[in-house]
Amino acid sequence: MIPLYNVYFRSIHDDIYTENEEEYETLLSQGAVDYGIRGYMYANAIGIDNNALPFYRMYNQNLQDHFYTTSETERNTAASNGYVLQYIVGYILP
Repeated sequence: MIPLYNVYFRSIHDDIYTENEEEYETLLSQGAVDYGIRGYMYANAIGIDNNALPFYRMYNQNLQDHFYTTSETERNTAASNGYVLQYIVGYILP
């Protein structure tokens, strides 16, 4: 299991979730508000329940906004509205 860190940028009203401790520390050094560890997730789907869902992290540069979902349908809808998939943060169980 890996931690899921959460920070918030008040100036642009954007929450950022990351599993990457280095990114987390960098965001804090840039003035983000620290919400700490929000939970734990799996780094990959290998060897866990077949129902594990990917936690997608998407970003819309024009809106300076992140979007998160476990739904492939929501991911595709967000993509059609200008969001770009950054990566799969981890996997969670429903």
